[in-house]
Amino acid sequence: MLKLDILIVRNPGMTHDQFLGYWRDRHAALFSSQPIVKKTVRRYVQSRIAPNNPAGVFLAPFDGIAQIWFDDVDGFLEYVRSSNYSEIIRPDEERFTDPARVQFMFSEETTIIG
Repeated sequence: MLKLDILIVRNPGMTHDQFLGYWRDRHAALFSSQPIVKKTVRRYVQSRIAPNNPAGVFLAPFDGIAQIWFDDVDGFLEYVRSSNYSEIIRPDEERFTDPARVQFMFSEETTIIG
C-alpha cells in the first residue's frame, strides 16, 4: 500500500474557518464523487489542526494533512494522470490551498502499536 501525505497550506485569501469548511464540506464531496477516485483510492483522511494546541510546542506551518492511500505507485500515476484529476480535482484544490506551499510525502506504513 502506498500512502500520499499532502501537507496543506490554505489559500492566503481565506480565513482558517473558511478553509476548513471548504475542504471538509465541498472538496471532500467533490473528490469522493470522482470516478478515478472510486477506482484508485483505497482510503482518504483529512487531518486538521486541533483548536487547542499545547503551549510551548513548535507547530508545523500547515493547516492540515490529507492522506490518500493507493494500492501502489501505478494506482497513484493513473489517478494523477487522469482527466478527473487535471480538470476537476486539481482546479478545486487550487481554490482553497496555496499550491506553491503545499508539500507531498509518499510513505509506506509499518504499524508498531495498534
